[in-house]
Amino acid sequence: MACPIFSLPLELHALVFLHLEPEDLLNLGSTCKTFRDVISHMNIWKDALRMLCARDGLFTPSYPFDEMDLCDLKRAALHSFQWNQRMLSIDPGEQGCLTPHREIPLPRDPRVTPQTDFLDADILPGGRYVVGSSANFITLWDLGPIHHSLEYPPRILDSIYDAANRYRIWFPTRSSPHGTNCFRICAFFSSEMNLSCLRVYEVGPLPRSTSFRLLGQLYCPTFVTSWLVGDCVLLETVPFDETLEGGQMVWDVTRNLVTPPFKLVGRTFPTLGWAVEGRSLLGLQPKRRDSEGDSITNLSTWRIPKLDPMGDKTSLSLWNPSATETIEPDIQVDFDQGEVASLCQDFGNPVPRMAFRSASAGTSIFHLGSHSLDAATGNVRICRVGIVGEGIDELGNSRERTVKLLSNDLFQKPYRITASRCSHFSVAGVYITNVIDTTFPVAVSSNRKKHVSETNLVHSRIEADEGSPGGSCRLATVPVKQGNWVTSLCTASSRMAHIGKSSPDRVNTVFITYLAP
Repeated sequence: MACPIFSLPLELHALVFLHLEPEDLLNLGSTCKTFRDVISHMNIWKDALRMLCARDGLFTPSYPFDEMDLCDLKRAALHSFQWNQRMLSIDPGEQGCLTPHREIPLPRDPRVTPQTDFLDADILPGGRYVVGSSANFITLWDLGPIHHSLEYPPRILDSIYDAANRYRIWFPTRSSPHGTNCFRICAFFSSEMNLSCLRVYEVGPLPRSTSFRLLGQLYCPTFVTSWLVGDCVLLETVPFDETLEGGQMVWDVTRNLVTPPFKLVGRTFPTLGWAVEGRSLLGLQPKRRDSEGDSITNLSTWRIPKLDPMGDKTSLSLWNPSATETIEPDIQVDFDQGEVASLCQDFGNPVPRMAFRSASAGTSIFHLGSHSLDAATGNVRICRVGIVGEGIDELGNSRERTVKLLSNDLFQKPYRITASRCSHFSVAGVYITNVIDTTFPVAVSSNRKKHVSETNLVHSRIEADEGSPGGSCRLATVPVKQGNWVTSLCTASSRMAHIGKSSPDRVNTVFITYLAP
């Protein structure tokens, strides 16, 4: 059967696909008439899809280019645009509804503890691969390419587990694509036998290599949280005693380098988010302004100490105060005026997120949100702030920076919200879609109420249009079974991961909801 496709003159190739304007493509309707036309158009759409992957940070192995025909390539390249159009079709101020096309539970690895609940699940950008984590194991699934989603049953590729059940897994990072066809994940493995360690695993090149490979590990006798950035891990001790202070280190896993333990002077809690640019560590954080507890927002940057070879060392003395280097901030900026002054921590995240890098805004962006507990109706505020300034010099030193409020969205509910949680967000070009779970009370009788949860998708621009005050978000709800919670969304595939009880074993299982056929 012939595949309708848009006839694109080759001389328009660079102009249209460099800017990735699907609106222009939709106005070039025609059909391919010869085999040569098909080959030319396939190459153009392959280039378009690769450029889309680069722009939106999509994981390239999600798309088997050599197996995709013309319709498959076109569908994949236009999916983000179609998602955007679908969300923008909702009237501002109204609430739409996205009814799932289907929902499937992901299989459990028979080698791991059968009664262990999944705690989190992350869809890699692109929508094909999913990483689910529990207290005892981490599992990788392949959902199949988007164009074969109905015919391709999800399958288990590999699991990280300990048959002797000696470890408990804490604070796994989000899966981080590395290069074009690998991804990495970092987690802390605690043990009662004084063998606790921080581990970094890599999978790939996909789809050929599908096993978790241990890249490196460091033994630590105290809890450690971590953030994975390229080849480096920023790690921080979590002291058991509130009178003690945590320490930080940066570990280059690939080159086996590490900084000495250091303490960030001026660091406050809770940290709103971290970013790494060049040799500088950036933190956006609240800063107390007076004795009454009022706070303003502060941006501090610290120069990361020099990384030295580790040699044969496999443990880090993060817990040794005498070996800790004190790092003064080279830049501190307080924001005591305007909408940036009193930013709140992103709700629902015990470990602050790393800022994401936006190709459209050309800067690292912190994603923050809050809601009012005492309001008669539910108002949830979401804002994005970008780090702007002069970048770094030839020696890697920070230059002057500041914070710019990119957008400030407010979505409202007609009822009072008792709890909210931003579980995930998906970025595509200049747009971002947030998954926000809210809970609200519903009267069951004159003296009893029950709390009902609701999953909301909030779609808006990362950076508000020139002259726009923001608040132009579009809101849609997704029906999710009561008791389930959403953990990840991929707008490039319309796939959403959530966790809930399965039948008949009644343990927490990872489900995938397909929001579009």
